[in-house]
Amino acid sequence: MTYIIASTNDVVLVSTESTPNLIWARQVLNQNTFCEDLNQPGAIERSKTVTMTTTSSTISPAQWRWDRFDAKKVTSVAWASRNCVGVDSHLPESHQAMQRRVLQDEKAAGQIIASELHLFLHDAANITQMTYRCKLTQQTLACINNKDIRLAWMQDGGEDNLKRLAWMFYYYGTEVHRSGRSYLTHGEWVEHKVMTALNITYVHLSELPIGQRTCLQQLYAKKFNDLRTNIMRRGSAIQHRSVIKKEQPRVLGLFHKNFKRAKTTFFLTMDVGNSTNWQKVSKSNECQKETYKRPI
Repeated sequence: MTYIIASTNDVVLVSTESTPNLIWARQVLNQNTFCEDLNQPGAIERSKTVTMTTTSSTISPAQWRWDRFDAKKVTSVAWASRNCVGVDSHLPESHQAMQRRVLQDEKAAGQIIASELHLFLHDAANITQMTYRCKLTQQTLACINNKDIRLAWMQDGGEDNLKRLAWMFYYYGTEVHRSGRSYLTHGEWVEHKVMTALNITYVHLSELPIGQRTCLQQLYAKKFNDLRTNIMRRGSAIQHRSVIKKEQPRVLGLFHKNFKRAKTTFFLTMDVGNSTNWQKVSKSNECQKETYKRPI
């Protein structure tokens, strides 16, 4: 038997699958579907009418749990099954179908986040006037993407470049962005953009533990950290031994267990192989440096 399925997002699917799979199709299409045997008189005309009617109205947003997918690793069937509701929510087929849907949702969200992060790095490099030396022409060019920023870091470990990277990775997306876009960090702003683009809303936020982030926030953090780590990773091609980071280096005289970092405080060294070369740098009214030497 052949079925026709008309959804509210202006998509018409023709299915020859069995009834259980039609139930799954309704779930995938957010239950806003019209389903009918194509062989019945007037089925095609009625499906067109339903499609035209539903697309002219506002589509209700899909409801997501705050932990819809596992941002740290591949979402398992057991994890995805927590999103299942309704009379068939206990069925293994429903769990498998939900896993497929959740993985697609994560992929779609990840693509938007990645795009926004690349725009973020482009803007940050432009603001800081970061440049690199082209290997082919030996010309100095402006950085416009993460690969250019990586080259700039590999070629120049001077203090000016360290400041650029610290501002780019640890300050621009939080403090600067919060003051310019409705008091939102870049991560929060991107989360809202993803939710709007995918037409979703969160449910059960009251169950979100204090200090826990939503799945979209976790996915953003993972992709941001992956980009930063890839840009800053050390290797044989690095032409210097400089490092800057916000975490305390575990060296004697500098590491403090209950240390609370100020937003403009960072740790740098011009020789990562020398543990006595680390400095704590901060900016209040003016830039101050504290150099820590290993006690004799």
